Amino acid sequence: IRCGDVCCSSAVRSDKHDSQLAVMAGWFQVFKVDSFVFFGTANTLYQQLKAHLANQKVTLPKAERTKYLIFDLSEVTGIDSSARDVFYKVHRLLKSEGINLVWAITNPKVGEAFEDQGLYVGAIHFDSLDLALRHVEDELLRKAHHLSEKWLVNQTVRDIFQRQVLVNVFN
Repeated sequence: IRCGDVCCSSAVRSDKHDSQLAVMAGWFQVFKVDSFVFFGTANTLYQQLKAHLANQKVTLPKAERTKYLIFDLSEVTGIDSSARDVFYKVHRLLKSEGINLVWAITNPKVGEAFEDQGLYVGAIHFDSLDLALRHVEDELLRKAHHLSEKWLVNQTVRDIFQRQVLVNVFN
């Protein structure tokens, strides 16, 4: 699992946007998967994801938890049918938690398998990790703009922002 603070798109951003994205880096994670995916690999990822989300529920207030999860399948060469079933469980879990799912899939056969399984329904998919990251960053910047409009009226938003800034300053 890679957090948003260690991976970013190739988009050129202003200093202001870079600062905003740094504050919101914890709102998205990237799960990287490579080679051929069998049931065991997919199930291990599912278990890691469940543990990650459970840990966030215990350690973070809801406003600071994952909002976007990118599954980077850009290096996956194939996937068996039982692994697709596990990815469907991932899809349902994230939906139940209110987390936006983004697929990064470059292999057309894997993409077709996901589409046939209905895994693109209610999720967003891109042909590269960079495009997926760019999409998530753009969405977070939209949220930052929306939050900045609430800034003067909502003390909770200010508290979360200030806490994140302090965490980033001292890390």
